[in-house]
Amino acid sequence: MATGKATEGMEPLLTARDVASWLKVSLQTVYAMTERGDLPCVPMGKKGRGRALRYRRASLERWVALREERA
Repeated sequence: MATGKATEGMEPLLTARDVASWLKVSLQTVYAMTERGDLPCVPMGKKGRGRALRYRRASLERWVALREERA
C-alpha cells in the first residue's frame, strides 16, 4: 500500500453510518440525501449499486453552515 505526501495531513473520510450518527438521522436518510445530490460525498470505485461512498467532515460542516444561513 502506497503512502506519501498526497495523504499526509488529510482528514479521515467518514462512512455513511458515521454521517448518520453525526447528523442524528437514519442511514437511509443519508443515502437518500446523497442520491439526490444534497450531501457532498466522495464516491469510491465504479459507478453503480454497491459503490462505496465516503464523506469529508469539512465538506459536511460547510453544508450544515450553509443550511443554517438559509433557515
